[in-house]
Amino acid sequence: MRLGSKFLFPLLVFGCFLLIQDLSSRLYLQFDLTKKRLYSLSESTKKILQKVGSEPVMVTLFLDEGDVDWSRAERLIRLYQKNLPAFRYEFVSPTKNPLKVREYGVERNGMVVWEWRGKRVKTTGFSEEIFTSGLRKLVDPKIYSCYILKGHGEKDMDKDFPFLKQKLEEENYSLRILHLEEAGEVPGDAELILWIGPKDPLLKKEETLLQTYLSNGGRMVICLDPLVPASSETTNSFYSLLGIVLDSDVIIDTRSQLFRGDFFFATASRYFTHAITRGLNKVSVFPLARSILLSQKLDKVELFPLAETSEAAWGETDKDSLLKESPRFDPTTDRKGPLILAVAGELKGEDKTLTDRAGRFVLFGDSDFITDQYVKIGNNLDLFLNAVAWTVEREDGIALRPKDPLHHPIILSRTETLVLGIFVMGVVPGICLLLGLYRWRKRNGFSKP
Repeated sequence: MRLGSKFLFPLLVFGCFLLIQDLSSRLYLQFDLTKKRLYSLSESTKKILQKVGSEPVMVTLFLDEGDVDWSRAERLIRLYQKNLPAFRYEFVSPTKNPLKVREYGVERNGMVVWEWRGKRVKTTGFSEEIFTSGLRKLVDPKIYSCYILKGHGEKDMDKDFPFLKQKLEEENYSLRILHLEEAGEVPGDAELILWIGPKDPLLKKEETLLQTYLSNGGRMVICLDPLVPASSETTNSFYSLLGIVLDSDVIIDTRSQLFRGDFFFATASRYFTHAITRGLNKVSVFPLARSILLSQKLDKVELFPLAETSEAAWGETDKDSLLKESPRFDPTTDRKGPLILAVAGELKGEDKTLTDRAGRFVLFGDSDFITDQYVKIGNNLDLFLNAVAWTVEREDGIALRPKDPLHHPIILSRTETLVLGIFVMGVVPGICLLLGLYRWRKRNGFSKP
């Protein structure tokens, strides 16, 4: 009995260990305690999963066991399965299954094949953005025809906005160039027109065409920079139609804490309640912005402010002080904050021959905030893509998107930058110098005999 009692407890412990191991292999639990929720599916992904319904989605991942991406792919695919019980997946080794590789038309290791309702889509890579993009092509195959207005010195999409262009294409927006003066008309299939960062105003003929387009249910997203004339000298009818007044000012924000506290950086410290801003909980940064005034005469348009600055900002109109980088608030000529940085609008035209839906637009007082340098900061990307989705009445496109786990910008105020510089350039070298002098004095024996 004593011998049996001696081994009974270790056997029970070993048995419990085996039971726990077996349960852990069958059950999958994960807790995301990260501040940015990096190990949870984003809101945009969950909205796409809701469209799948009860019909199963089959996902085949062509990846050799032991590959560096194996654990990441498995962890991510389990997140999708956790949020969608109809989710089925299988790992296939391309090396061991050449016939299946040929059957699915797989071109390289790391490809993923998505199947649903007899449709098949292939993607490459293992990230939530790529997975959701493939899933979206299955359950929401509609392609939105989007034209980029050119001919006025606008920013180049391929050069200035490659990341944004990629995101738009992943969300099923087909991007094409539109030279309105040459075309003479807005294409009939134009579901959205983007006008980003023009240096010259519209011609009168172009204003008339766009005015007619919006009045008949058209959709536009406009990004206008400061120090650029918003309209031609002969007409301002286009912006009058939108109920917008644009001053020739540059927003100065003394509370900006980005990039050494540069006062040209206007930060959206407050979001108004709107579908576009739903869920936005971080600042949006506008590197060089103009303020947007709402007209008091709003007979045929309803305006919705989206974001505004703090009370510490103002609209500077003195260009000389801007050039000298010494702006000062002048209550007689400058407009004190808070100032509107972005506005959405909905108007209803009288002519219903083209469509019975209301025209929609979103206007931003800056275009630099969506360039590659700034688009990943705060809610810049979500704010713009949500604006695009709202404009084309795409409810599932209004959401918070997956965050890049490798993108962690350091935000420092001017004071913090100064303190850090003094510490790095002064304190640390000073300590090293004192230690060196101490060692040198000790080695050379400068003590009294």
